[in-house]
Amino acid sequence: MTPKAKNIVAWVIAILAGGFMILQGINKFIPSEAFDQMWTDIWGYPLWFKYVIGILEVAGGLGLFLLKFRVLAALGLIGLMLGAGVTHIRADQAEMLAMPMIPILLSAIIVFLRKEELPFNPVINKDTSIEKEIV
Repeated sequence: MTPKAKNIVAWVIAILAGGFMILQGINKFIPSEAFDQMWTDIWGYPLWFKYVIGILEVAGGLGLFLLKFRVLAALGLIGLMLGAGVTHIRADQAEMLAMPMIPILLSAIIVFLRKEELPFNPVINKDTSIEKEIV
């Protein structure tokens, strides 16, 4: 894939995932008795935790729009959505796993496309080898 195509794909995915996460985060601030009951009675979380998650989702979504923070935001969203997946599994809500899996997949693609921007770069330089260092 050419660098230009890679950049276009990364932007399209960032817009989709970022928009999705921002909407999901804002949704946490819309009053809903049924949603509040799900947070407390079914999932067992305190109600204030819903607002913390909402802030993190909005921040992660916005971070996907900022080149400097895109990879870190994607990694953060992967962690956050893995937590959401665990919550659904614990609550025996396997049918709801698609909701966190979509942003996990999109964020993972962003990390893959932008892996050279990771603060810890796992890309191995093929020119470097132990034999070269020894010789």
